[in-house]
Amino acid sequence: RLLTYKRFGGRLNNQLFQFITALQHAKVLKRTLVVPDEVREVDWTGMFDTAYGIWDINRLNAAYDIDWKSGLSQGFQMSIPEECVLTPVEGRQLLNGGPQLWEEWDSRCPDVIDLAGNTGLLFCKQQHQFCGDSEAQLEAYQIYSHFSLSPSLLEHIPSKKEEFKGK
Repeated sequence: RLLTYKRFGGRLNNQLFQFITALQHAKVLKRTLVVPDEVREVDWTGMFDTAYGIWDINRLNAAYDIDWKSGLSQGFQMSIPEECVLTPVEGRQLLNGGPQLWEEWDSRCPDVIDLAGNTGLLFCKQQHQFCGDSEAQLEAYQIYSHFSLSPSLLEHIPSKKEEFKGK
C-alpha cells in the first residue's frame, strides 16, 4: 500500500511543504510514502539525494514509513493506474473526507495512489494550510519536528546562542 506524488518545481519551502503534505496523507492513510524523483533541476533540495548528507533523515525514517528508492524508477511512475492519479480537488478531499472516503480509495486503488499527479502544491482552504481535521493538521506539524540538517553540516553553522549550537 503506497502513496506518491509528483515533485513541484519550486523553492525549498514549497518543496518541503509538498513533501510534508504527502507524508501527512501517507501517515493518516496508513500507506508507505514513495518519494518521487526530481523532474527538473530546480526540484533538487538535497533531501532526496541521501548520498550528500545535507539532511539528517534518520529521524524521519524512524518515525515514518518512507521509500526513498522506488520513486526513482521511471517504471514505478508508469505503473500507476490512471484512475489512481488524483485530481487536485480529489487530493484536497481525500484527507478531509474521513474514514469512509479513505476506504473507498483503498478499495479503488489498493496498491498505489498518486496524490494529485503533476499539479503542484496541495493547499486545502488557503495557501500553505494543511488538509484534514485538527488531528491530521497536527500530524503535519509533527513531521517538521523530525527535520534537521545533518550533524556534519551543523558543525559549520555559527549560532549566536549557546543552546542552539549543534542543533
